[in-house]
Amino acid sequence: MTKKIFQNLDSKISKFLSPNSKIILGLSGGSDSVALLNLFQNSENNYNIIACHVNHGIDIDQSRSHEKFVKKLCKKTNVKLLIKKIDIPKLSQKHKLGIEEMSRIKRREFFEESLNKFNASKIVLGHHLDDQAETFIMRLIRGTSLVGLESIKELDGYYYRPMISIEKNIIIKYLKNNNLQWVEDLSNSDSKFTRNFIRANIIPLIKQLNPNFNNSIKKTIKMIGNTNTFLNNKVDKFIKNKVIECKNIKIINIEELIKIPKALNYAIISKILKEYFSLKVNLIHKNIEDVYALILSEKPSGQVFIKKNIIVEKGYKKLYFYDLKRIPKNNFKYEIKQYKSKDFDFFKILFTTKLDKENYTYFKINSNDNIIIRTFKNGDKIFYTKKNKSKKLQDIFVNEKIPKLARHFIPLLLVGNEIIKVPFVSAKSVRELTSKTDNLIGIRVTSNLLKKII
Repeated sequence: MTKKIFQNLDSKISKFLSPNSKIILGLSGGSDSVALLNLFQNSENNYNIIACHVNHGIDIDQSRSHEKFVKKLCKKTNVKLLIKKIDIPKLSQKHKLGIEEMSRIKRREFFEESLNKFNASKIVLGHHLDDQAETFIMRLIRGTSLVGLESIKELDGYYYRPMISIEKNIIIKYLKNNNLQWVEDLSNSDSKFTRNFIRANIIPLIKQLNPNFNNSIKKTIKMIGNTNTFLNNKVDKFIKNKVIECKNIKIINIEELIKIPKALNYAIISKILKEYFSLKVNLIHKNIEDVYALILSEKPSGQVFIKKNIIVEKGYKKLYFYDLKRIPKNNFKYEIKQYKSKDFDFFKILFTTKLDKENYTYFKINSNDNIIIRTFKNGDKIFYTKKNKSKKLQDIFVNEKIPKLARHFIPLLLVGNEIIKVPFVSAKSVRELTSKTDNLIGIRVTSNLLKKII
């Protein structure tokens, strides 16, 4: 029976990996990874295996023993072996993460580095159905989303887990039937780790009520996966059709979000933040709730700080997602001489002496006057009559519903200290001329970014 299960597994693997594929195989020396190595070695598809072992430095003696075991195993089986030594306790303390989480992060980093270095097809790991059940319960206890309840995916990007539907006892039988040796991780019996506590104390009680619990979980996870696939397709369609991106700022019309159900809003917000800003570890449910509350708020503007530099901002009818480190500089000052057209980071200024009132605004400027271009400052005013009557730009921006995000990107044009033009607003300065006069300079400012965010 066990032999047939693994034969069927080998046949299934060929659907995901073509013959002679190069793979990175996570090899701890434990029962699961040894069975996985043996499975791939005995395959008729002649896979090119590169085994990766992490010495976590948690229990020095045990770490050395496990490293020695995998070296001996790979030498015996003629498998290329990569080893990385990491001081997990030290890193865990430094980053204020648990031992389990820090170990997982560092293993993945090593596996992915190796994948890229050797141009491998997949990273193959030995997770099984018992791991799946433990992960499901652990996430249920801590609280998670539907995506989280899908637990450990068989295929997740570069990661492939061919044994995810097989129970641990089947793997042990396979090892014994094939006289294969493995090492035991003593920390697996330490109940101070959440997973171990669940394995030793909670799952045995559940199995008293339902001996077939693992398979019940497998069916439940499959149904959750189907739901997630359906929801994901909806999310992807919305992002493709409704989300605009310019200069690393993602823009959505709020009315498009209000039209759709709350669950779809949550999924869209989550996907944008997770995938576009790599927040898979740090994103919490409250972040999503806060963004959704911002969407529904009657206030015209507001911000949600997701992380140090990552912000979701509301500006009247639009919602913006951005990372402060990746958007254009919004504190600039330039000087234009001789009225030559010029391209800047996110806008262009054009000059002409020809008459084209549809596209240009005209000013009476002395030939020796240089034009200063800078960003908005609190207290800025524009003079709109010859009697020196002025209006604050802040009031103009509010009246014309210019989003706060856009205000610090609008390039103000000055002669000396006087603002002569504020692009993208209707307010006109006293210097702007409407009748035909000699020696006029026509100015036009264009910006794809500002056009999209205003």
